[in-house]
Amino acid sequence: MTQPDLEADHQLVERLFAEHADTVYRYCRLRLEANDAHDAVSEVFVVALRRAREIPEAQVAWLLGVARRVVANMARGQRRSSALAQKLGFEFGFELTRAAPDVAESVLASDLAYRALAALRPGDREVLLLALARPLTQPELGLALGCSAKAAGVRLSRARARLDQAVAKLNEPVPLPAGVRPTNSQVRSS
Repeated sequence: MTQPDLEADHQLVERLFAEHADTVYRYCRLRLEANDAHDAVSEVFVVALRRAREIPEAQVAWLLGVARRVVANMARGQRRSSALAQKLGFEFGFELTRAAPDVAESVLASDLAYRALAALRPGDREVLLLALARPLTQPELGLALGCSAKAAGVRLSRARARLDQAVAKLNEPVPLPAGVRPTNSQVRSS
């Protein structure tokens, strides 16, 4: 590869970064903690630089597809590291402690939409998170998911329906056990 070719690849990836890094970060942040999301974005654009000549016209969809695989690889690595640390902890007799949870994460987790999203199957969550990161056309969504445009549309439609059902289920009032009377605050909130 000649110097002008490398320069052109760098310019392309710099332009892609300027235009789409926020979208890629939003998607990664929906799946990962902030530091890991930054690492994932970096990895996505390293892949883009390596494969600059293979990037299709639907650039943002391609980048989100790469992000999807990077996030999956990071999650797999974290599970392996956690399992190894757990095994080492048991072998050497010390207890592993977890870092204090991010306050912002606990606030988001309590939100109805996040609880409903968490109740979905991983495949449904994946298609919805891609659609949330940036509005994509069906062909772009198909490219990001690694399936046909029609299959992507069907998957998105079904995932949205399941999300609606999960939200409705979470909004259902919880019945009180027989013989228990509601308090004043419970009566007002109903």
